[in-house]
Amino acid sequence: MLTRVFVSTFFELLARLMLSPLLTLRWAARGEDPVVIGWLSASLFIAIIVATPRVPFIVKRSGQRLCYLVSGALPLAALALLFASDALLPWFVAV
Repeated sequence: MLTRVFVSTFFELLARLMLSPLLTLRWAARGEDPVVIGWLSASLFIAIIVATPRVPFIVKRSGQRLCYLVSGALPLAALALLFASDALLPWFVAV
């Protein structure tokens, strides 16, 4: 099980870390404030810090299978949201 967690985390972060510079450049090209771009770039890591202590409780309560399904579906929904909207708030939610 631990191997699955490490492999899925590796691929998830690989995709996210490849998109991060592109997202930053896109918002810079739009002329957004550098502080907003910084918060957008940091929002993933802030979410990781906040969510990590709660993950064991969520997995224990919801079940491992459901958590894997949700963790696979949420990035796809977030990617669709990124392409569908140019507003700032959905980007913070998606990232």
